[in-house]
Amino acid sequence: MVLPPKTDNPTQTLEDRRFYTALSGADYLKLEQECLQRNTKPYNLTKIVLTLFIKGDLVNLNELPDDAAIKIRAFLQQKQQARGELQIKEIEGG
Repeated sequence: MVLPPKTDNPTQTLEDRRFYTALSGADYLKLEQECLQRNTKPYNLTKIVLTLFIKGDLVNLNELPDDAAIKIRAFLQQKQQARGELQIKEIEGG
């Protein structure tokens, strides 16, 4: 299972965006923005991410060797800064 690529031409309707989750309002907004960029529904994106996690295909930066984790964090921070987003937040206990 692979994440859908991001697109500059989202075609979602308001009906497609109904999805209940335990996310905070701010995080749900980020989920919706990511879904719009990938032209998919929040339910589908959440399903993909959870499936990757369950199958062990989702990389936990805390479990990588330090050199690899540092390079990935730097890449993601640079990508987020270019998009004007906040810095990467580590998930506690992860």
